[in-house]
Amino acid sequence: MDRAYDAYQKVICEEFEAPLHQSTITELKWYFDHRQKAISNTIGAQNQALNRAAEVFNTPRFTLLYRRWLTQGDAAFETLSSPVLGEALANGTGRVDCLVLPHPYRHLSPLASLVRSTPTGVEKGEQGGERVPPRPQPLPSPLRPPR
Repeated sequence: MDRAYDAYQKVICEEFEAPLHQSTITELKWYFDHRQKAISNTIGAQNQALNRAAEVFNTPRFTLLYRRWLTQGDAAFETLSSPVLGEALANGTGRVDCLVLPHPYRHLSPLASLVRSTPTGVEKGEQGGERVPPRPQPLPSPLRPPR
């Protein structure tokens, strides 16, 4: 675990202590959109700007962000520019603890990769989704006739 600890600390520093500037997020959106179009052959894959962006954003952080963007859209970028976590870590009001679990949980990893369903109906405020029936409620207690 000691070897992995240093790698995790590096990721934590990169993710939490180094928020992205809005201009970087704009470039990422452009790159992700064009990368997806290149994969689906709607634009030429030999685009020089796309190749340069691929070199810049070819890191584990941005690879994971691209996967999140594919499922979440632009919502994946919402917290990337916030300095709140970095400030909390720097001033001591926040911290990241490493905890080694006493049992392996690898058998649950397929569950972690399931795609979450998108909210519909009541969960989404009835905006464009289907109406979700309410949960069943217990039957009311029998009414007593008035005296």
